[in-house]
Amino acid sequence: MMFTDLIDERASEGLVRHCLGLVPRHLPLVVAMSDSEVVEAADSIPVSVQDLYRQGVASEILTRREQLLAKLSSAGVMVLDASPERLSVGVVEQYLHVKKRALL
Repeated sequence: MMFTDLIDERASEGLVRHCLGLVPRHLPLVVAMSDSEVVEAADSIPVSVQDLYRQGVASEILTRREQLLAKLSSAGVMVLDASPERLSVGVVEQYLHVKKRALL
């Protein structure tokens, strides 16, 4: 289980490579905590040019993050993407999912 935040492909390159190397012998779980400020900026309605740029950057960050999570997931890495408020509950739910399905 690795707790991290996936920002972009370059910054997360080592983590992704390491996780992909663990599959299929191990069952890695990448727990990514989402940044509520970035999500809010991407979902906001811009009222100024600066807000428009902020929204564009936030949307780009979220898109790259989703691509990294999808890459990990499609390679067999378990992924949990949760807000800080849901992080503990999400980890316990993933653990119960693994135990219920006898994945280990």
